Amino acid sequence: MPDLLKLLNRIISRSNGKNPKNDTSDPSKEILSILRKVPQGRLEALLASGLLEDLCAVNAGFINRKNFREFIGLGYVPISIEVELRSGVVLQPPEEGWQLKKDYTSKLQNLNLRGLNNPFEEITLGLADFFCEGENEIPGEELVKRSKIFGGLGEIHMQKLLEKRHAIPKKWQRFFLLFPETIWLRLKDRTLWVPCTVFRNDGWEKEYGKINECFTPPCMLVIDNRRRRPIILDG
Repeated sequence: MPDLLKLLNRIISRSNGKNPKNDTSDPSKEILSILRKVPQGRLEALLASGLLEDLCAVNAGFINRKNFREFIGLGYVPISIEVELRSGVVLQPPEEGWQLKKDYTSKLQNLNLRGLNNPFEEITLGLADFFCEGENEIPGEELVKRSKIFGGLGEIHMQKLLEKRHAIPKKWQRFFLLFPETIWLRLKDRTLWVPCTVFRNDGWEKEYGKINECFTPPCMLVIDNRRRRPIILDG
């Protein structure tokens, strides 16, 4: 832990006579958890600027977090979902005659069977533009390949996102959101489909995109934002 955080830890401990590491009811534990993720230089600059003191003095009840983040250039409030890893989580076919071909959650279940104690995984969602410069469309098979590169997600994540549809950023309404880590086989014509959601008629609707066809902008991959990294695709 950086020296600055050790100092903050001691100050908080002295002020309330408790050890914040051991007292789960103490909010200082959560505060320190957030500060540990901040680089030392940025934390020192924040303290020196007086902004942290200003935030502590303000009445948070009068602040709209979404508007505040947009004002300081951070964009939308991140959306977090919790996905159950327990073996036995089963997706229901979209229609009769559909069969599950591939599913992201099977990877999570295998991890769980190897000894993970926590039956849930918390994920912060983001978007990834998977088109190369100048591309107007890509085949569905290429979409599935690129989903692996970018760390795409599956239908269970789409379901959890739609449970929080009120928190989906307004900017996302311009896109078709894809979740290619789940693939369905429609038996009657042997075609493959991936789940997606689109904003239509003043609300988010669940749909499926045909892999045998091409995908075009404004399609976007929904990804785990914690694993976001710069990716350059050669055209």
